[in-house]
Order: sequence, then C-alpha cells, then structure tokens
Amino acid sequence: QDSPSVFLAQQFIESLESLDLSKSRKALLLEKIALIAKADGEVSELERMVLAEVCAELCLDSAFLDRLVNTV
Repeated sequence: QDSPSVFLAQQFIESLESLDLSKSRKALLLEKIALIAKADGEVSELERMVLAEVCAELCLDSAFLDRLVNTV
C-alpha cells in the first residue's frame, strides 16, 4: 500500500496536466509543499523523493528544491 504522501503526489501530478501555472506560481506551490513536509521537523527520504518528483513535474530546478528543504 502506498503511503499518503505518494498517493497525494500522484494525484497532484495528474492535476497539473490541466493547469497552466506561471513559473513563479509553480515555485510557490513547491515551497508550500516543502513546508508541509518539514512540519514535523525533518524531511524523510520518502518525502524527499516525492518532492523531487513534484519538482521535476513542475519543471523547476532541483537546486531550488534543495534550498527549500535545507533551510530552517
């Protein structure tokens, strides 16, 4: 059984196909998702993998995601 984060990522990626978001809105969306992943004080390996997949689907630079995940 998939974890909730994997399920949500899959649903999110499917929904992206119908949206036409600007790059800044995509970045803001990824930032909000990363904040949710960090809410418990750490980002698990599974959460990092899901975030990386979402980042790629949004066509954003992985360095941006690294900065989001590694900031306090």
